[in-house]
Amino acid sequence: MLSMRVVVESAGEVFDVRGLREEVVSSVVGRVLGRIVELQPVETGRTREAWMGMAFGVGGDDGDVRVNSDEHVTQVDLVNRVEYLPFVEYGTSKMEPVGMVRRALGEGGAGR
Repeated sequence: MLSMRVVVESAGEVFDVRGLREEVVSSVVGRVLGRIVELQPVETGRTREAWMGMAFGVGGDDGDVRVNSDEHVTQVDLVNRVEYLPFVEYGTSKMEPVGMVRRALGEGGAGR
């Protein structure tokens, strides 16, 4: 299982920015997920299918999106439950890491 958390905090506003904050977080999460799908290597398609399920509402049951939002924080947890995904992300002694989640987060989902 691999989880990604995006947290945006706002404190001390004199006006309500919750709706705008949620819109910005949703946009960033969508771009990051789209980039992960682009970078994800495909052998069986199972891990990509889990990411696509989160991003586009299609695919398998191996992915989950959890959103918690209150007055000051919007938190989105993306959970991909494919058991071998950490090996693809971080590599093994016999396989180079792909790092698609870390790369997508570092790029902010913007791509190359």
